Amino acid sequence: MDQIKEWAVKLCVAFIVSTFLCFIIPEGRLKKTADNVITLFLLSVIFLPLTDFSALNIDFSAYDFSYSPDEEDYFTDYNSFLFDSGKKLVEDEVKALLDEICSSKYEVVACIDLTDDGNIIVSTVRIRITEADMDKCEKIMSSVLQYGGYNAEIELMY
Repeated sequence: MDQIKEWAVKLCVAFIVSTFLCFIIPEGRLKKTADNVITLFLLSVIFLPLTDFSALNIDFSAYDFSYSPDEEDYFTDYNSFLFDSGKKLVEDEVKALLDEICSSKYEVVACIDLTDDGNIIVSTVRIRITEADMDKCEKIMSSVLQYGGYNAEIELMY
């Protein structure tokens, strides 16, 4: 604690001396150079104690800076969350569209990929419909492509 007080006193003295020097230096070409030197002096006073960690008597062995598997689990969980959320969002969007077109039961499965930077790419949307709605295949495919921009694959549900 004494080292921190000593550093704070040195810092205050350095600021007082620097302020005094800034006031007595005449204007002109020398002023800019002197200001730069004073700034470097102040920065050295500020950061000099940080160069010697042994003087602070901090035990760094108590801290573990190694990579932990928990971080990998976090990213896996986050990617899983993005994947599941994106898939559900696409499926819900297509289901809302099919509610207007289909008269009977249907199933929707979105086939998506997740890029390294978190973007969701929809490759296809698989739609299973009953025989009662088989005559609406073209309308379903064009609507899904037009409103969502997704390629649809339609299968018959038994």
